[in-house]
Amino acid sequence: MKLEYSRPGSHGNFGDDLNEWFWDEVAPGLLDDDDSTILLGMGTIFSRWFTDQLPADSQKIVIGSGGGKAGGPPHLDDKWHIYGVRGPLTAAYSGLGQETVLTDPAMLLRDFPEFSDLGPRRGIGFMPHIWSLDHWDWEKTTRELGLEFINPRDEAKGTVRRIGRLEGLITEAMHGAIVADAFRTPWIAVGIAPGFETSKWCDWAASLGMAMTFHSVRDVYAPKHSTSLRIIKGAIKEGLHRIGIKAGKRARPRSGEWDVADMKGRLRSLIEQKPYQLSDEAKLDAALERTRQAIARLRQDAAAGKFARK
Repeated sequence: MKLEYSRPGSHGNFGDDLNEWFWDEVAPGLLDDDDSTILLGMGTIFSRWFTDQLPADSQKIVIGSGGGKAGGPPHLDDKWHIYGVRGPLTAAYSGLGQETVLTDPAMLLRDFPEFSDLGPRRGIGFMPHIWSLDHWDWEKTTRELGLEFINPRDEAKGTVRRIGRLEGLITEAMHGAIVADAFRTPWIAVGIAPGFETSKWCDWAASLGMAMTFHSVRDVYAPKHSTSLRIIKGAIKEGLHRIGIKAGKRARPRSGEWDVADMKGRLRSLIEQKPYQLSDEAKLDAALERTRQAIARLRQDAAAGKFARK
């Protein structure tokens, strides 16, 4: 059985990178490189934008994946084995019953022995999405505001530990909130980049019976390294556009002082007001148990040869 999940590039992305070692921990011995059976891992990948790339004749297992994005839901047939999906929006989107709702499997990280003792809680963290990371020097801004910068491209296990021992987390990355909630770190969801996706957050939150509250932080842009070749090219393109010569996508203008001040002001308000969210403990426990049982059923079926190549 081969694991498949979204790999956005060589730089990494926290939520996707969890897949690299998570499944070997919760289901030891289940995975190999045999793509006659495919396990869809964590992420918003239960949609045709992703599933159409998979081998047509493979058996496909879904356990906690989310739906949405382009292409619509997969066309389900007898090659699909649905052990559960991320949330009720995915279930409805895919034409499945609400009995298939689990939660995001990453919440089971709280079961892992290596994360059982993370030490005392200290500080408030800030975690941008990878979409925003290259637009601005968020690490510098984070330090200025007295926050702890959580890089979504850092090694995933270290990031789990850092989130689990925070007093609170302001995050644009959904799996930052998911891991925070699992370890009972209060969190605040912020949208920064124009492509910020609220639907996947609502899908996950609804699996825990929780309503989402989103806060807006102004999207700002400035190259981190003003002498880089990318910035030089951007300046050339901008100059050509100004004289009426098309040269590909127009360079994005650097954010002004007003935009930067507004961004910092909104973050300061969140730090002061602390509009944190946290799921209900009983509902979280119920969702985790549904997910544990689904994984146990999958392991039993695999051991019984249900997915063996014929």
